[in-house]
Amino acid sequence: MANFLSDRKVRDASARTKGEEHASARRPAEARKTASTSDEVWRSAAGISKILHPLSNRVKMLAVLVTRLRDVNAEHATRVCAVAGYVGTQEQWDQFAPRWKMTLEAAGVKAFCLADIESGSGEFAGWTEDRKVELLEKLVKVIDGSGFEVIGSALSLAEFEALSPADRISLTCGRPDDPHLLCFNHCLVEAARRAAPLPREEKVCFVFDWEDEIGSAGLWHFDELKNLTSEPIRERLGALGFESRLEFLPLQAADLLVYECSQHTENVYCRTTLSVH
Repeated sequence: MANFLSDRKVRDASARTKGEEHASARRPAEARKTASTSDEVWRSAAGISKILHPLSNRVKMLAVLVTRLRDVNAEHATRVCAVAGYVGTQEQWDQFAPRWKMTLEAAGVKAFCLADIESGSGEFAGWTEDRKVELLEKLVKVIDGSGFEVIGSALSLAEFEALSPADRISLTCGRPDDPHLLCFNHCLVEAARRAAPLPREEKVCFVFDWEDEIGSAGLWHFDELKNLTSEPIRERLGALGFESRLEFLPLQAADLLVYECSQHTENVYCRTTLSVH
């Protein structure tokens, strides 16, 4: 299975129950989005760490992840699912956030949204390609200067769907229609490995966007996914939390990375299939 790893409890009882869960997840997201837009506040990594990390942790590593599922209804073989983001300490994230915010403000933007900059909508309506590229280059420089480590996993949906039902069930903790969970599991393992040089009691915790597609499924199966890993890896894995992309600026940086991860995998898979034919 084509998988990109960069060096850089149970199924829902019914469709109705599943719908209710997603609705309840959206309601706080919508409230937080409204508050963030009106108050123009942003959440610090220190605030998140107080909730997620054990009191004994000093480094407080956070893995900030975003999901991308492209062309979900397309028949094209290069449909790709990806989960990617950055791992950094609380100190690194809190140093990163004001620099990211300052870069956006200098460009006249309140919040970075890759979907909007791609489509030229929202705050990016009327922007020329040169202006978009200029902002992206500046944001990448902010990320490059942060000292974060990159983690990501992506796969071709065609290859995932070609697996047997039993394999898909096993790899996704009983959710064979949700390939995100396989990518998420890869990210858990890689994040834990990045924490290996730290004191033994230190853990890496995870933050997703409230509105991320993997949110409810990841939370529901988080413990099961951890149990799929070996004990040294499992001991490094902390808690899973959620934030608004408008309030927690690191999620905006992860959004940019997961797009690149998805594009890279799609391009590699496309070249491979073309060479075979």
